[in-house]
Amino acid sequence: MPLKATLTPSQSRAATHKEGNLLVLAGPGTGKTLVVTHRLMYLMNNGYKPEETVAITFTQRAAQEMLQRLRQLGLKETPLFIGTIHSLGRTLLRQAGITHAVADRQYCLDVLRECYRGDNYREVYDEMIMKRSALAEMGEEIQEIYHCYERLLRERGYLDFEHLLEIPIHMIRAGQIVLSEIREVVVDEFQDVSPLEYEFIKAICSGGARAFVVGDDDQSIYSFRGSAPKVLRRFLEEFQAELVVLEENFRNPSPVYSIASAVVDGIPDRLPKRLKIRNPLKKKVLLVRQPDESTEAAFIASEIKKRLGGTGYHDLSNNRHRCLGDFGILVRIHALAGPIEDALRRAGIPFRSVKMRSPLEYEPVIKALHYLNFIITGEETSLVEIINTPARGIGEASLRRFLQEASARDISLYTLLKEKARQQQSLRQFIETTEQLRSSVMDIHTLLSEVLRCYGLLDHYCPEGVDEPLQYLITLARACRSLPPEIGLLQVKDELSLSRGDDLTAGLPESESVTIMSMHSAKGLQFPVVFIAGLEDGIIPLRLEGKEADEEEERRLLYVAMTRAEEELVLTYADHRLLYGKRRHQSLCPFINLEDQNIEVYQQRKRRQVQGRLF
Repeated sequence: MPLKATLTPSQSRAATHKEGNLLVLAGPGTGKTLVVTHRLMYLMNNGYKPEETVAITFTQRAAQEMLQRLRQLGLKETPLFIGTIHSLGRTLLRQAGITHAVADRQYCLDVLRECYRGDNYREVYDEMIMKRSALAEMGEEIQEIYHCYERLLRERGYLDFEHLLEIPIHMIRAGQIVLSEIREVVVDEFQDVSPLEYEFIKAICSGGARAFVVGDDDQSIYSFRGSAPKVLRRFLEEFQAELVVLEENFRNPSPVYSIASAVVDGIPDRLPKRLKIRNPLKKKVLLVRQPDESTEAAFIASEIKKRLGGTGYHDLSNNRHRCLGDFGILVRIHALAGPIEDALRRAGIPFRSVKMRSPLEYEPVIKALHYLNFIITGEETSLVEIINTPARGIGEASLRRFLQEASARDISLYTLLKEKARQQQSLRQFIETTEQLRSSVMDIHTLLSEVLRCYGLLDHYCPEGVDEPLQYLITLARACRSLPPEIGLLQVKDELSLSRGDDLTAGLPESESVTIMSMHSAKGLQFPVVFIAGLEDGIIPLRLEGKEADEEEERRLLYVAMTRAEEELVLTYADHRLLYGKRRHQSLCPFINLEDQNIEVYQQRKRRQVQGRLF
């Protein structure tokens, strides 16, 4: 299939690159996904076999989008692998015969607490993970804790997230994994790779594969994961790579991009790029000052209603100017979202609030997995987790008594519960449902649907509709329908352990809700209308007690947030804000220049008071 004729010259230059490693510098709205998909098409159309190409994305969401685009372009044979870097590591380990389960964060913390008893165990765990990701030296105490932690994990048949990269790197270097068949490795969002991930990519390419990477140093916003913008220059030097700059921005109106560019212009050592703006809209960026967080939230709600063309969601006409999915409200920290959520509720505007947490941090997902695990495997540790969710009158004391009795009689807890069920209706219903589901032949997706319905989990956790994390679990289970249930469950667990909070943005159809999310979670998304709330010094840049703000990264983060806007950008800030229990006096973010001609300062319209007349 020929390449799409609408590629710009710089996009075409990148997509049809022939010799050597390449860095594609892709600013916001320059069509990087288009370039990556056309690159894969170009390779397939020029003699590359599917098993000779690997495509690495930053999130599962991006991988799914890439697969969908390739199918739309008519490509029938997709590459050997499209997915996240940790998913690729997991695939390589399986091929090498290493089938350990991947432990979630909570399990890892529980293991760490066996090695370290201090109250600050979470901070110790985060430091340990960060040091491994950044390939930094651990102190003697942390090193000792890590050796204990790793030994316990291995003894129990588990790996953690970092092992998925560390072990393949060692095995490739030792010749235990051979990747000579791979001819090209395509990497998206390269500016976000950590030092450990960089070494993994080097190892994958060590068999002679060419590296084709796409990134933007101005969009490097994950230093807490060990990434840094200098990785692009390092790649150019160490891989002796060529550079192609995508030169045209099709997303942002020129005032929006001009304001965003001004935010990052002062950062030193950036790779040079100056984009041509192809969006014809010229609407200025609106800057709005409000007395406090409540009036700020009310302003945002009223502006959304105004643009929708009605007085609330339920009474909008069919001719409204915009749909709910056109609006994205971005915040630096989720503590700012509460007043905005309250204002949207009062205005009758449906919204979803996307939290940047792993799906395995959500109780409904954890409980649903325990139900599936118990039904499929009979594992009684899962039975203990689910027996009183929803409530069945078996509290901690009763459960402890049952466990002691089962142990004394040398029978399983489930066998004992079958006996007790004769006198307790809710327990009897649990046993009957379990036996019925075990005797039925169904795939993992159907089984999950039945579990959520029959045990009352939907009514218990989601009376107003399925939320994003649970919807994500359902989506993963649907993708594993063709597998035997026990294999499907393992695959779902693996995918969940490799998922980030960024992947949970596919819950509601886009047209049905306004989206509230953190600036980090908004990466890779765009909205016709973007509100950035809480644009105040101390929030942007974020200053936490005892920590120095990384102003360069905060500038890049604001740049990313601003460039999500396709048509309108509204910036709001407040003079006073209740934050972390304290009422604070606030001032405008220092990255904003009030004299910039692309900014329109909002003027509150005062109502005219007209004196009434008796007649």
